[in-house]
Amino acid sequence: MSPRVLIVLTQPVDPTIGGVQMSTVVMARMLVAEGCDVAVYSFERSGHIKLQGASFYAASASGNVDNAKNHRDLERCLAEFSPDVVINQMAYEHAITDTLKSASGVLLVARLHNTLYSVRNNLDRYAEQVLPGSIARLAQNPLGRAALLVVHRRRHARDLRRILLDYDRFVMFAEPNLEELAYFMSNYHPERVALIPNSVEAVAERLPTKEKRILWLGRVTEHQKRADLILPLWQRLHAELPDWQFDVVGDGPLLATLREQATQLKIPRINFYGRKTSTPFFQRASLFVMTSDFE
Repeated sequence: MSPRVLIVLTQPVDPTIGGVQMSTVVMARMLVAEGCDVAVYSFERSGHIKLQGASFYAASASGNVDNAKNHRDLERCLAEFSPDVVINQMAYEHAITDTLKSASGVLLVARLHNTLYSVRNNLDRYAEQVLPGSIARLAQNPLGRAALLVVHRRRHARDLRRILLDYDRFVMFAEPNLEELAYFMSNYHPERVALIPNSVEAVAERLPTKEKRILWLGRVTEHQKRADLILPLWQRLHAELPDWQFDVVGDGPLLATLREQATQLKIPRINFYGRKTSTPFFQRASLFVMTSDFE
């Protein structure tokens, strides 16, 4: 009998929108190819693509994880699909975990999609975004920064402890994630942690011939992806690279602003493509630039 695998996420199932969405689609297709019966449940009720070979369930109400009706929809999905394994792409959404735990005899797997150090390494920005101004300013001096890091370390450790208790496996990317986990938790059951092996089997001995293009690809936002760094970067470099192009691929709330600023500042040879399939751009670009502060 084929294993039955349910993948759960909060975003629309559309691989062109973001990394979690893309990994969901790729994972679903891979599991189907391996002979598994696969279903996907999204807490978002619209904006999905059609998944070939997999069953699909979507929340029926607005509000995503904050709407109890959508959790009842997930419970119905669990009862109807009856999975052997559930892969939760949103491990920190404890409300999802509580719903998943209602299913008996199911192997629960949690996924991590970025570094555990995202707040620690970008404390100033996170403090500005989530804390009142008077408290956020603590991050500007060494003593206040140390105090905020202590609070963050304790809170994050509490989240991780719950994940490691509630799930049979916590899947992370690579060895550096283990160092990060040890920073927050001095003791945990290592058998509950799994690492994704390097998928690149071999590295080419020589670089292929490509165009003189630099590629930035992602969700065009200031928060997390730091797309606000694109124009300052190219302003500093374009004169030194007179025959290079800078390609920006992706959509988001900052895209229109960046286009307007690039025109006003007369920044040459920067191209904004919006949301596109990524493969052709990777195939032709010589360099890839990532400005994200949490990956």
